Amino acid sequence: MRNHLSVISAADFFTTEVWTPYGLVRYLSSFVINIAKRKVKIVHTGCQVNGEVMCNLARELTNDFDGFLRGMKYLIVDNDPL
Repeated sequence: MRNHLSVISAADFFTTEVWTPYGLVRYLSSFVINIAKRKVKIVHTGCQVNGEVMCNLARELTNDFDGFLRGMKYLIVDNDPL
């Protein structure tokens, strides 16, 4: 695995609960980490995540010009239903 660290990234979500004038609101934040460089990028924070949002995130992350996942071969994700 050490031989491939330069081409491995991981992605996941974390939640943050925030008090607003409307009550407690849960925000989902999506982040990606470059394993070799230990560089983290928070790519989205919002109340809802749906297929359209995920498609836009994937498009941004894999952009040939300046995408965070440019040059990566492997992306580690879990099977969390969120």
